[in-house]
Amino acid sequence: PAPPTTGMIKGTVKSYAYAFDIASAKATSRLTVDVAAPGGDCYAVSCRVDGGENVLLGGAPPKSATFDAGALAVCGPPMAAGTAEISAVIPSVPLRKPFGGLDVGFSRKADLAGGEFTYLLSWVGGCDLFGPCDPDPSRLSELHFDVTHPEGTIVLCPGKLTPGATTTKCDVTGTLAPTYSGFGIAADPKWVRSPYTSAAGVDVVMYEVPGGKIAANTDKASFGEFLTWLTKLLGPMPYGSELRFAGAPSVWLGFEHPANIILNEDLGDIGTGAAHSAQHVMMHETIHQYSGDRTTLASTSDFVWKEAIAEYLAYVFEDEHRPAEEAIATRTYWDSIATSAEHRPRPTDGPAVQDFYVDVYGPGPMVLFLQLEPLIGRPAVLKGIQGFLSQA
Repeated sequence: PAPPTTGMIKGTVKSYAYAFDIASAKATSRLTVDVAAPGGDCYAVSCRVDGGENVLLGGAPPKSATFDAGALAVCGPPMAAGTAEISAVIPSVPLRKPFGGLDVGFSRKADLAGGEFTYLLSWVGGCDLFGPCDPDPSRLSELHFDVTHPEGTIVLCPGKLTPGATTTKCDVTGTLAPTYSGFGIAADPKWVRSPYTSAAGVDVVMYEVPGGKIAANTDKASFGEFLTWLTKLLGPMPYGSELRFAGAPSVWLGFEHPANIILNEDLGDIGTGAAHSAQHVMMHETIHQYSGDRTTLASTSDFVWKEAIAEYLAYVFEDEHRPAEEAIATRTYWDSIATSAEHRPRPTDGPAVQDFYVDVYGPGPMVLFLQLEPLIGRPAVLKGIQGFLSQA
């Protein structure tokens, strides 16, 4: 057959292997690309670091490699259909937050015990801040992390966690994940690991610094009951039998990395009768293991789907199993968000996610689910969510 013509290769990233050094911020990123069909000898992938070195294509130096206009373009011999491996060394991932005060990007921040919390967080469309990565939220990928760190520092990352004295590994395999939640590394030398509860085949553990109040001010037995309720509705926990929570000086109240949830360290000071209590946030982020992690977004504009499902299901459990004031607080919060929303739950005018995401938490669950309860009944709504999130 005729060799592929020179031009751009069409392919999909199937796997990421990311090695990162906490102290130096040096990274090595390796992508496995599924080349759909022969058709060229160059491949471009989004990359918003200033530059890289030691770029390899199939384990060998390419004909050319350029970091330009927010992308890495690699050209080599013509490729046939199959898999291709691309790797690059990033000398130092820059400390920056592209969306103002949000946690997105790479940051170092003091925790409440005086330790240094390190966080690498991609969010929607952000994984290319740390090296070559396809930021499309509709992609589900295998993820591997190999993190080098000072002895005594605890590192948490998504999927199966394998800790070590100076190297921690994490793997997301089998059940894949989107890069916006799956691409994340957190570390703190002050964290102390402690069992939280075990239920529904899941061991829940909590990482807090001395003085942390989240575990002490939440209802462990009720959270175990919630896990039993949730897994009965949606099936076994998607990313293994261990679910990790960690308190940190984060901007958001919680973030849903697969099997590895970061919580705002001040949540322990919020009472259970208030909107966004630690109890509510823990449930909300756990629901994201199914809605947002295992089941991803078709596009950025569909952000409302994962948040509405997480809010609604947490509310249903509160309404049926928790003190009445908690469900009331949640609905009151939804109402307050709805009155100040500047965008539709699913925007049609293409705003950036950081400009509309705060508007979805109230109107989303009310428009998509709560208003249906008087019409078709809560069991039918839950059955619809169950079907939507079922694995193929």
